[in-house]
Amino acid sequence: MTTQAIRDDINRLQTESAGIIVTSKGKLTDPQRSRLDSIEAEFKELDRRLDGAEVIDANQPVGGLGGNGYHRSTRKDGADWASMCSRTGTAWGDDEWDSPGEFFDAIRTGGFHPKLKRAMGENFGPDGGYAVPTAMAAGIMDSSLESEIVRPRARVIALRTNEYKLPAWDDVDRATDGLYGGFSAHWESEASSLSTDDAKLRQVQLHAKKLAFLGQVSTELIEDSESFASEFQGALSRAAGFFLDQAFLTGTGAGRPLGILNAACTVEVAKETGQVAATVEYDNLTKMFARILPESRNRAVWVCSNTLIPELLSLSHAVGTGGSHIPVLSERNGEFSMLTRPVIFTEKLPVLGTVGDIMLADISGYAVGMRTHIALMASPHVRFTNDEVVFRLRVRVDGQPVLSAPVTPTNGDTMSHFVTLGTRA
Repeated sequence: MTTQAIRDDINRLQTESAGIIVTSKGKLTDPQRSRLDSIEAEFKELDRRLDGAEVIDANQPVGGLGGNGYHRSTRKDGADWASMCSRTGTAWGDDEWDSPGEFFDAIRTGGFHPKLKRAMGENFGPDGGYAVPTAMAAGIMDSSLESEIVRPRARVIALRTNEYKLPAWDDVDRATDGLYGGFSAHWESEASSLSTDDAKLRQVQLHAKKLAFLGQVSTELIEDSESFASEFQGALSRAAGFFLDQAFLTGTGAGRPLGILNAACTVEVAKETGQVAATVEYDNLTKMFARILPESRNRAVWVCSNTLIPELLSLSHAVGTGGSHIPVLSERNGEFSMLTRPVIFTEKLPVLGTVGDIMLADISGYAVGMRTHIALMASPHVRFTNDEVVFRLRVRVDGQPVLSAPVTPTNGDTMSHFVTLGTRA
């Protein structure tokens, strides 16, 4: 069995087990518990077969595959929490919990439960919270994956420690340094001495940053609702997905990930001369399209603020003298595209007319590092007089672009994985 086939089997089993836990709504039936036991046994056998090739494939650079030197498909394989856990050897079935409801109830009642494990980290004792069971953590972190923009398309790395140094090619000046910071081609005559070149690598440093979520729930709701665990887990999932995506897109890098919009490598295309404020013109789009790296063009997506929808829907391109106007934004089966590339609308970008309200991005040029341990704790004391329990979820993550600066091509203007449009005020 190939490494890829093993990974496919692992993903299939993880999806099945997460589905069982969600549909059980906190009350596993005997057949469901039996099936989870079988899945655990299958996981152990697959883990035994999966050797060091999996880790190498997940973490090492591959030469000759684009400006950043990494291969990454647009699928989310490996970006999900469950896959990261399998790569780091986190046991899927060792948590012993019968359901998310049992875990939530143990946390709520003060953590006096033999199955609880203290979360590992800088903080210890109650302030450190309790390690969320692996299957439940996957349910929280993976349920929102389909609606996220960055993580399904980025290079996702499971962080085993607080810091990770990702090797990347120093490929920002192809006009002077050649490809990958040193590779050049030399036409040599017969028996002549061959010229040598040195390719250059740089380090992208990922440092896990803490993202915390707080929420209060009445004790009546916890005690009386049979579906509390699944509903609360769903809310945590949506919140985690939203705020992680927002940081990866617009984060400042100060105490949080460095987002695509603020990255030093992001190319900003200036507005047209005389362009009206808070508008988008066809020439804006074509000039942005021209500045995306050639090897990134087939992977790039348009990411646009919701406030651009009326502007883009009314934007058209005239064909010849007296010809018809062709809409720039096209739709097929409920999915939009512009200049052949998919369009994603989101509330996570600035409003129309502000820099960053529209970007063209090959998100495989962005690295996301995530710790595979998340912690949850509950306190009945913070809002004791309101008879509410306060929950706190902690996730540790970082994100950085792989390029350090825009790429100077052999000919033409600078290019990048990420292109945005300047302010039109």
